[in-house]
Amino acid sequence: MDKFPLFIDLRGRRALVFGGGAVALRRAAVLVQYGAAVTVVASEPLPELERLPVTLERRPYRPGEIEKAFLVVAATDDLPLNAQITREARLNGAWANNASDHNDCDFFFPAVVRRENLSIGITGTGENHRQVRDAAEKIRRIEL
Repeated sequence: MDKFPLFIDLRGRRALVFGGGAVALRRAAVLVQYGAAVTVVASEPLPELERLPVTLERRPYRPGEIEKAFLVVAATDDLPLNAQITREARLNGAWANNASDHNDCDFFFPAVVRRENLSIGITGTGENHRQVRDAAEKIRRIEL
C-alpha cells in the first residue's frame, strides 16, 4: 500500500470528470458532496448526472482542454483515452485518477462514510473493490 491517506478541502476547486457512466456518476457525486466545482464531460451521460449540481457538457473529450483543474477523473469506457486524459492532467499540474487503471492514479477514491462530525475514507490497493465496499458497509452499521 503506497497511497498516503490525505484529507483535503475541495470547496470551490475545479474538478473535471470525463465519462458519463456509473463510475463517473459515483465519482462526480462524491466530489460534489465535498464542495468541488465539478464539470462532467460526456457524449452520452446517464440521466442521473443531470440531477447533480455539476456543469454537464455533452460532448467528447478534446485534447488540450485540461487547464486550471485541481483534480481530473478519467472514467470513460475507452482505456487508451483514459490514459491520454491522465497524462494531460499531470502535464497541467492536476491530480489524476484513471478509473480503468489503478496504477495510473495519483489518488484513489475512497469508500466514504460520513457522519455529522466525521468523514471516514477507506481504500485498498485498487485490486479488490468489494473488500473496500464491505469494510465501509460494516463501519456504516456501527453507531458512532
